[in-house]
Amino acid sequence: MRGISKKSILFLDIIFIALGILGFIQIKQKSDLPLRLNRNNNHLMILDTMGVNIPGFTPEKFEVITVDGKLVSTKEDVEFVCDGLNIGSESQIYVRADGKFQTLSLQLIPFYGNLYIIISAFLCILILTVSVIVIVKRPVEDKSAWTFHLEMLTVYCILAMTWGSYVHPNLTLGILIRIIFSSAYSFVPVFFVWFTFVFPKEKWRKTEQLIIILTLFALTLSFGMGYSFFKAATERSPTWFNIYESWFDTCRVFSALGIIFSVLNLSHSYKFAVEESERRKLRWIFLGALIGPLSFVFLWQIPQLFKSSGLIPEEFILLFTAAIPLTFGFSIVRYHTFNIDLLFKRSTVYGTLLLFIIAVYAILVGGFTILIG
Repeated sequence: MRGISKKSILFLDIIFIALGILGFIQIKQKSDLPLRLNRNNNHLMILDTMGVNIPGFTPEKFEVITVDGKLVSTKEDVEFVCDGLNIGSESQIYVRADGKFQTLSLQLIPFYGNLYIIISAFLCILILTVSVIVIVKRPVEDKSAWTFHLEMLTVYCILAMTWGSYVHPNLTLGILIRIIFSSAYSFVPVFFVWFTFVFPKEKWRKTEQLIIILTLFALTLSFGMGYSFFKAATERSPTWFNIYESWFDTCRVFSALGIIFSVLNLSHSYKFAVEESERRKLRWIFLGALIGPLSFVFLWQIPQLFKSSGLIPEEFILLFTAAIPLTFGFSIVRYHTFNIDLLFKRSTVYGTLLLFIIAVYAILVGGFTILIG
């Protein structure tokens, strides 16, 4: 990497570690309503009050109209409004039940439990540790090392700066963290695609032209998400937040396609690899891809395009993600230390079957969601 030293890269890491700490503060301060909500026929209904006493409450009869004076129609709208409020504060909820309107005063609760924060912190430390080891052990000219490092840095930003309270520690830093998170999300597929063209060796002369195109698209997504969230947060506008969501959904599709393409590109590299050392390196990558990125795409990314949540809890997605830095790091630095073949023979069969089942399930979930709304 011409003109860039390892010290410069590690200094960049320190800056993002500091920003990540601010991100964790926002995650810890993220608030939520003590309600379980469900969107049904374009109406946001209360499924459960989570122990809060609401006179005359009947599930699927109470429709949420506004939260803190802001018109809401989806769970994401409620999340955005609550992200601008403090845990423990009283929020006014305007609801409709049996054609009658009433106002509920509810105390906001933490959105994330301690388990999620502990797993996220552990995973962030793991990601940074492995990525630093790779950049220190390998020559700075090794494109696979620093593309992997940048990929892990963007993943770290996603984990440490995920949607949190954008008013902690203050509005300016809150908006900055959300913009960095959104930009990192858009650049994950760029660095992953780039990595697959330079690992285990460079395979295409026009890689740089492709990366330039992908980078420009990622920058466009970053600007669209950044500007729309800036307007949403400063004006506390659910309308602008819905625009941000549209940009973010486009980013999700871009990420999913980039990850799937990257796995296929690695498969192509494996098929035409001549040396056994290259094949062993790629087998480590495939193991991580089966457990990490593809699980993220099929269990989290794709389902969220059809409904408001993934197929499994977010904590499990984080645990799956832990396979990425470990297997990729082993592949780049210490691929010959462990015998991957014994593990790979079994994991390939079971992993392929599992992914096929997940793919069919995701298609069915998406199809039924579209049909029944």
